[in-house]
Amino acid sequence: MDNLRRYLYYDVFRNFEPGGDDDHRPRLFHDAVDPFEELSNDNFIKVYRLTKERVSQIIDIVAHYEPAPSRRSALDVRTKVLTALRFFATGSYQLDVGLGRYSAVSQPSVSRSIHTVIDVFNRNEIFAEYVRFYRNIEEVRASRDRFWRRFQFPNAIGCIDGTHVAIVPPKINDPVHPENVYVNRKGYHSLNVQLICDAEFKILNVNARYPGSANDCAIWNDSNIQPLMRRLHNYRNERFYLLGDAGYPLRPWLMTPFRDPLDNSPEAAFNRVFCRARSIIERVNGILKMRWRCLLKHRVLHYDPTTAAKITNTCVVLHNMAIMDGLRFPAGEDDPYVGNEDYGMMDDEVLDEMNMLRRRVNPELAAGRSLRDRIWEQVKPKKKRQKAQPSEKRKEKEKKKQRASVMRANALLVRPKDKQQYSKVLKRVKQQIPSDQARDCVDKIRRTTTGDMLIILTKDKEDEAGRLHKAIVELLGEEADVLSKGPQEELEIKDLDELTTKEKVLEALKLAAGADCQIAPDAIRSLRKAYGGTQTASVTVAAAVAKKVLGDHGRIRIGWVNFRI
Repeated sequence: MDNLRRYLYYDVFRNFEPGGDDDHRPRLFHDAVDPFEELSNDNFIKVYRLTKERVSQIIDIVAHYEPAPSRRSALDVRTKVLTALRFFATGSYQLDVGLGRYSAVSQPSVSRSIHTVIDVFNRNEIFAEYVRFYRNIEEVRASRDRFWRRFQFPNAIGCIDGTHVAIVPPKINDPVHPENVYVNRKGYHSLNVQLICDAEFKILNVNARYPGSANDCAIWNDSNIQPLMRRLHNYRNERFYLLGDAGYPLRPWLMTPFRDPLDNSPEAAFNRVFCRARSIIERVNGILKMRWRCLLKHRVLHYDPTTAAKITNTCVVLHNMAIMDGLRFPAGEDDPYVGNEDYGMMDDEVLDEMNMLRRRVNPELAAGRSLRDRIWEQVKPKKKRQKAQPSEKRKEKEKKKQRASVMRANALLVRPKDKQQYSKVLKRVKQQIPSDQARDCVDKIRRTTTGDMLIILTKDKEDEAGRLHKAIVELLGEEADVLSKGPQEELEIKDLDELTTKEKVLEALKLAAGADCQIAPDAIRSLRKAYGGTQTASVTVAAAVAKKVLGDHGRIRIGWVNFRI
């Protein structure tokens, strides 16, 4: 009995003792179910997000680059591809993916399967076959025509935007990927991925190399598409461009919306048309992440930034494969885009201030503004709709505009032959012209910048003003020229660059008014500095001249840029 008790104790302690040959547990193998045979076509797409034919093609692609297995128990390529696709589609933990009935592999095997697939899809010859920008001008023109047919927006060939892919924090002391640069403006670690798509939901370009702290403008300026768009924009004067949100700089080859337009204004109408066309990239971002949910914010990628970028690139390739097969939206999902009018404006990042820091107007920015104004002339509705009641903000702007454009009364301009005699001429006029005669018709007396005396007359006193004009002419004789000036209007020409001079403004005014209108040099009252390195010109001209200058659009061309009045 004692021997039996000692044997039982020995057996129990042997089971709990670490190490030794008896502690080794055999590997457990589970029989996986073949999804190609068990699942219908629709259910297969719901599980793997792609058709059976496309998955079979992917298996052949991976098998071409996968070396021959070195042992009999190694996973076959088919299992690796199905396991990786299931991980991309769900974004779940590797252990949960491996325990699925269609994979039945261990967690390390899931990890190796993912690395095998992403390494193949990030090869240049594979990636460039499915994710590529336009290769020739015929493809560019075809994309432009598709944008026009779908959104009635001219000359657009693609849309650009950035999206964040959440990752685990890298090591703090990592010399290559320091942890702090991956914290984005929303407070979590991510990659800032730039996407460019066409009108058919296909991604043309992806850039997943930048950390979350990088802004969209910096990524765009360092992109290889940016110099290509510069050259493509001026190709035979066809004016191709991309559509981006307000986080990007306005350029002739990159259109952005107006900032803070007033309700019912032409700028707000342009933004609505612009947003309808640019919404395609918002929808692509949503479709990409809803189809491959490992990219969602709440399914954080537990990989280093380099591997996370490879996973992102692989998902983009798989997205384009699904689009080529006609799978626009994930199976069982609706369009993830929510149709709110969000133009991508960020209150805490006014990125176009980079143009302001130089204290001058960027000529490319000015050209972009001019092109955007011409685009609106093409996309605005043909029929005028009934105007809505102006909002309080619109009323306030109209009041400011009325205050900026002031109608002056009739005036007399006394121009002494000797500019140094202004004070003597003023003294003579005040002493020798009866005060009773001048009191009823004179409002103000000012000295102009050219040394002339400007006598502003009161309204509805034409007879008294005529007698005063005659009296001053008889008094001064040859000492001064006395000119009668009709109603005048004060205008402000805004957003002038710092190189614009009074002479250029005067030349533009004469050109806009016509040869039959006389504009004196002193009509340019001032040319003062404004915000962002721009200038504002204050101009006083006759009311008839002002009407010609304003025209229908309230703009004047100085050089090669239209400026607003």
